[in-house]
Amino acid sequence: MLRFLVAVLIGATAACSLLPRPVEGLGGEAGWSALPLRSWLSEERGVPEAVALCAAPDCPGRLAVGVIRLSPDEARGAAAILADPSRLARELEARARAPSRKGAKPRPPTSIEVRPLGMSDRRGFAITLARRDGTQAVHGAVIATGADEVVIAIGDVSAEVEDAARRAARGRGTR
Repeated sequence: MLRFLVAVLIGATAACSLLPRPVEGLGGEAGWSALPLRSWLSEERGVPEAVALCAAPDCPGRLAVGVIRLSPDEARGAAAILADPSRLARELEARARAPSRKGAKPRPPTSIEVRPLGMSDRRGFAITLARRDGTQAVHGAVIATGADEVVIAIGDVSAEVEDAARRAARGRGTR
């Protein structure tokens, strides 16, 4: 009997990490779905606390928001980028200019725009990556919610991405 209870407890504990956790500030709204990605996305860097996707017909374009807890090294790197978002643009531009791997398709010319984005008590930035020919663009927003936590939003419509990031950051309170 004790072995059975231990097995059930271990199984229940493992299942808890697979249950989706809504992004506070967004989770109860129509069109938002919490995704069970917490244990799947970690690469020994940031750990997703919550991830949500808005892909319903009434959503303003594709939009995803995540709350990420950072390792100490990643938190230091994030703090440096949050203090100077143009640093990220320079790093991304250097990568875009780097030669592609043998056999890989050449990278299309890309424009990168980074600008500060924040709230009264938090640092953040907005980023737009677009093909120079204007055919594709993706928008992102990052806002620090604590020394080791950020909200990241990615989507098709800049204003909606920034709004979702701010709402999720407000939902996290002061951490």
